[in-house]
Amino acid sequence: MTAFRNNAPSDCVILVVDVGNREFWMSKDNDFRKAPYLVDGIPALLHWKGVERLDGDQLLKKNLLELFFEETDSRTSKGVTQ
Repeated sequence: MTAFRNNAPSDCVILVVDVGNREFWMSKDNDFRKAPYLVDGIPALLHWKGVERLDGDQLLKKNLLELFFEETDSRTSKGVTQ
């Protein structure tokens, strides 16, 4: 969690979304598994309207969290939007 707090931009908005119980999550009909989200694993961290994402055990790796926020912050600061 320290890597998250130390690297997330101060204007970062984090949304926690309930994807349902295990049975609902595992269903192929779960809307989170479809476009535009395409979430394959939980937990997941996605850059809204971006391509950057971390899933599952990747969120436990400090260097990946640092890189995620570095990439998402540099896209925003350069005026890149999708």
